[in-house]
Amino acid sequence: QNSLFAPYIVLDSFALFFSMLICGGATLIVLLASGYVRAYALKRDHFFSTLLWAVLAAMALTSASSLSSIFISLQAMVLATYRLLPCLLNREKKPGPDRKKHLPAFFTGAILLCGTVLLCGATGQTDLIGIAKAIRTGTARPADTILGESLWIATTAFYISAIPFHTWTVTACDRAAEPIATFISV
Repeated sequence: QNSLFAPYIVLDSFALFFSMLICGGATLIVLLASGYVRAYALKRDHFFSTLLWAVLAAMALTSASSLSSIFISLQAMVLATYRLLPCLLNREKKPGPDRKKHLPAFFTGAILLCGTVLLCGATGQTDLIGIAKAIRTGTARPADTILGESLWIATTAFYISAIPFHTWTVTACDRAAEPIATFISV
């Protein structure tokens, strides 16, 4: 395990494998989206730069080893993904996704931040290894730790569209073109 920006970002075989997987998926999305970009004469630089931003944030997420780096990379990925939604609208359906339907994702970021603050306050650590050590040795405050972990689990379930938090994905992908819906679903 080589520490790049210890204890925030760690470059190891896990991070490299998933970074390559993310790059491969992004390559497929670019190939799928190039037809839409040409067909609808869209701004290619805007779409591809936002996609690159989302991919870099996802790659940073695979290397994150502290709550702060996980939070920042996850929020950057969410913002880029929601910025991608209006780029390639499916022209056969109703116009543009309603911005109000995406507000729960932004509120989820605030809930995730509350969980981060609770976990950091309960354990006195921001890196995942330090948090695990504080919980294992019993130096962490149990009530704050349980509440912080519960908030992290709930927001993670929302972001990955686990039941019962899965309805936002259907709404977000309803009018998006297939390449964007594929990127969000993966």
